[in-house]
Amino acid sequence: MPTHVVHGTKDPYFGGYSPECTPVNLAGLREEVRSRGAALGLATDGDADRFGVIDGACRAVSPNLAIALLVEYLLGRRGLRGSVGRTVGRPG
Repeated sequence: MPTHVVHGTKDPYFGGYSPECTPVNLAGLREEVRSRGAALGLATDGDADRFGVIDGACRAVSPNLAIALLVEYLLGRRGLRGSVGRTVGRPG
């Protein structure tokens, strides 16, 4: 399956906008998914500790839902067994 990169250049100023994977900041990825008829768009922030997902219907999928769907697939469909680790963010 072919892949396409959007904003793959090094830019310490992130094109002048916040590097967070918010639905607003994923507009370019959303347009790529729409124009290419892609099934999925994936994005990370500048240091890849946060991510964003655009589905085939061009909707932003929350990271929590994306992780839950991935776990369900790996455990339910692929039959993998084992523990699932998670973190809990605490307010500053």
